[in-house]
Amino acid sequence: MSLGIRLVRSRPDCPQDNGTHERMHADMRGDVQSRPAATVDAERRRLSRWRQEFNQVRPHDA
Repeated sequence: MSLGIRLVRSRPDCPQDNGTHERMHADMRGDVQSRPAATVDAERRRLSRWRQEFNQVRPHDA
């Protein structure tokens, strides 16, 4: 809030109100959580690579 970010809460139990965020969780579940790495450090590296691809590499509609 001190940075000028406005908090907008969606209705309880209404994931359709925040479809983009819910889609990110579905993609993460399919790509990362379904096949965990052997160690915590390996999982951190894997998640970092996934996050980079999700945010910077893959095509976006916007």
